[in-house]
Amino acid sequence: MFFDFQLPPLMKVKAVTVSAAFFLSGSSLLAVDFKKDVLPIFESSCAKCHMGGNAKGGLALDADKIMEAIGEAGSIVPAKAESSDLIRRITMKDGGEDVMPPKSKGLGNSDVRAIKEWIDAGAPLEGEGMVAGKAPAPKAPQPLRGDWTNVQGKTITATLLRVEGDKALLQMPNGATYPYPIGQLSAESQAKVKAFAESAAP
Repeated sequence: MFFDFQLPPLMKVKAVTVSAAFFLSGSSLLAVDFKKDVLPIFESSCAKCHMGGNAKGGLALDADKIMEAIGEAGSIVPAKAESSDLIRRITMKDGGEDVMPPKSKGLGNSDVRAIKEWIDAGAPLEGEGMVAGKAPAPKAPQPLRGDWTNVQGKTITATLLRVEGDKALLQMPNGATYPYPIGQLSAESQAKVKAFAESAAP
């Protein structure tokens, strides 16, 4: 026997709203678009430190450079928003040393949610291998974490983010970055830097 349970009008509206929320939540990860939803957040809140030639802490969020920050060793870990250093920084409480944007309470809830959903969806960049008749743009090499030895025989553990002329941009475990002269590295470490740079060549 079926019961025809009638909801009051207001409760019907709430029920429909809740149902819609559950329905949409299953596809929300697919709805976030990097160029339309995420990049504007970076441009309005992060440009001063991380765009237009600025890369504080070695992090550049420009559309043509952000790929360097995406990877298991990067600030953006694909499909793992909660493991991404970017999410840690934008959700820090006011006054935190590493909070993004600096000297603020972080981004608004809707902005944080959009960035999280984009990362959890794999941090895809618009048009990546999707445009008919065009070959996908070459990807920047993943940051290379390892041991680096200088000509004096001293060894440090750091992540090679990129090569800038005759400098290797190394990120220390504490997040600090240093442009280290490649010529002051040992022959073995120079070879690793060279191979890294060649993998980035078009």
